[in-house]
Order: sequence, then C-alpha cells, then structure tokens
Amino acid sequence: YTKEELHALPTCLLCCGQLPDKPEYDAFACELLPDDPPLHAPPHHADGEYEVGDHEEDTLTKIDDFTVVAGDGSCPGQASDLRLRRSGYSLYYGRGHPCNVEVPLRSVAQGAQRAEVAALRHFVAWSWGKQVYLTDSSYCVRNFSALLRGEALNTKQHTDLWQAIETGLNAKGRDLFRIQKVKAHTRERDIPADERHLWEMNRQADAGAVRAA
Repeated sequence: YTKEELHALPTCLLCCGQLPDKPEYDAFACELLPDDPPLHAPPHHADGEYEVGDHEEDTLTKIDDFTVVAGDGSCPGQASDLRLRRSGYSLYYGRGHPCNVEVPLRSVAQGAQRAEVAALRHFVAWSWGKQVYLTDSSYCVRNFSALLRGEALNTKQHTDLWQAIETGLNAKGRDLFRIQKVKAHTRERDIPADERHLWEMNRQADAGAVRAA
C-alpha cells in the first residue's frame, strides 16, 4: 500500500484489524464532526433587543412573569446502526417567533438524551429575562433542578453540555430560570383544557426535533 492508500482504509481496519461490514455506513459516519460546533448568535438588534414584532410578542406564553419556552430532542433511529444514528432538537417560543430553531446534532455523539440536553443548553444560552423551560425529559428536569438549587451535578453523561449550562446559569443568575415537566406523547383529548396550550407547545417542539434529526 502507498501512504495515500493506507490513509484511505477504514479506521476499524487500521486500528482493530476488522473489515467493515458495510463501507457505505462508514462513509456516512465520516460526515460527523469530533465535537459539537458552537452555537450561533440569537437573532437580535445591536442594542440587544430581539427582532420580534407585536404580533409575535402576542404569541409568547407566560407563567407568572416567566416566558415559556418548549424544547425537545429526538433520535428517530435510536435503535439503528450507530453509524446511521442521527439526532436533533428544537426550541419553540411561539408561532412565528424568530427564536424558534430546529438544530441537528453534528458531532459523533448522537442519541435522544444528548439531544434533550443540547436543547436545554441552547435555551440557557439564548435566554433573556425570566424564562421557564418546558420539557418532557425527566432526566433534564432532575439535573437542571439540581443546578438551580446550587447542587453539584450527579451525572457522568453529557458533562460538556451540562458544564456549559451551569456556566450560563452562573453568568445570568439562577433566579431567572425555571423548568417544568410535561407529559410525553399524550393524546390531546387526555389533556385538561387548561393545560392544552402548554401541551401544544411541547408538541410543536417535538415535531421540530424530529425534523431536525
């Protein structure tokens, strides 16, 4: 083999001596990055005010004086070959809001739980004023609530994302954040009338996460 030919061999063959069963899967996996890229800046004017029209402000939901933001992560191919697995997340502020986002995970670390935590990191980074995060992830609720109480993290998973979240809370102030659990994948007719708007926000976030993945 020439040096160029050796470099072109699959990693599993070079490192472990194992022939790839499906080389096309390896090529698909090579599209992923070693680490997650940095978040892009939120849409706002130079003075820090968000580009939100009056009709878009009207779509924001409040609980007490906290603005509600729904987030969700998804990995539709969770049980598939690791090389084919793709995840994404979504944040939903309200109909037509400029901060609504659908983001695919670009790194080799894929999975539904990581997508959930990535959505929470994005929420903290983009937050302004008082905001409450709406999620169906018990894992996120448990660990984010611990951070809000000033407790040390009790998880060894996705520590890079959790450290970024903790940094954001320290910089902006824990008293500006809340988190609220919603039931996952519940039929609309089973939701009390006074909770249906929050259920719809979660449904929009869920749909956006699936599209992002």
